[in-house]
Amino acid sequence: MRPSSRIRLSFLPPRAHRLGHGAEAALTDPRRAVPWSRLSGRARLSENQAPYYQYGRPTAPDVAIWQTIQLNEAIDVGQDDIWPTMPTAFPPRFAPDERVYTGGRFVLSDYGALGDGSYEHDGGFFFATGTLGLALTAGAMAGRAIGNNARRNQAAQDAQGRWKVIDQGQIFVGTHGFYLVPDTGGLLSWGYGHLTSAQMAGLGTLWMTGSSDRGPITWIIQSGWAELIFTLWARLVHPQHQQYATGAWVPPGWADRIRAMRVAMPTRLSDESRLRQILG
Repeated sequence: MRPSSRIRLSFLPPRAHRLGHGAEAALTDPRRAVPWSRLSGRARLSENQAPYYQYGRPTAPDVAIWQTIQLNEAIDVGQDDIWPTMPTAFPPRFAPDERVYTGGRFVLSDYGALGDGSYEHDGGFFFATGTLGLALTAGAMAGRAIGNNARRNQAAQDAQGRWKVIDQGQIFVGTHGFYLVPDTGGLLSWGYGHLTSAQMAGLGTLWMTGSSDRGPITWIIQSGWAELIFTLWARLVHPQHQQYATGAWVPPGWADRIRAMRVAMPTRLSDESRLRQILG
């Protein structure tokens, strides 16, 4: 690889319009996780400034993907050391030289069953005599049968695997892994080596499996920084991953849309960048 001369970049937009405080905005706005004000006057990582969200175009996910591309190239040429480190309320756990690049909101979904397939069978006894009594007895028996059938069907449905939201909060992405800080409290730390597989399932949507202290898990993480987690994991653990090797993690048509907005692409830091060759 023949890196270009050391270029200083800036990820600080000249003006940044704040998004609203809704959950959707918090999930997709990468600027909330980046200490923008801290970057003023700091070492610059690019000749081109990152685009910034203006209640229109480019979108907040566009900004995150733009920065993900630039950071990956900075890592390729050994310039990620001048990417500002994000302060956290917890000490990083994976390495003495570990750094947190950025963070933001996340929504976490787990794949599993809501039940085990069992249900409570109503076998209560009801009997009355006489013509009316016999009719009431038949009705009660039919009602119990219908109720038992409904509970059995519901139990069968609950036993089927499905995705369900189990948490949300703040996510922090760094050199050696990522951290989930749920709104309900606690800290979940995931080193990239603990993920057994990963794949982008959509814009800002990371499907992953891994080994936790509670056993194997299958999760979906929705975050503005899902693409960054995926690329940092892939380059360290599985560089032959089809999505990573072909650049398919970048949404189709993203580069063309960015250019159509007259937004400068991230500064090319290496003439041998495979991703840049794919994006054109």
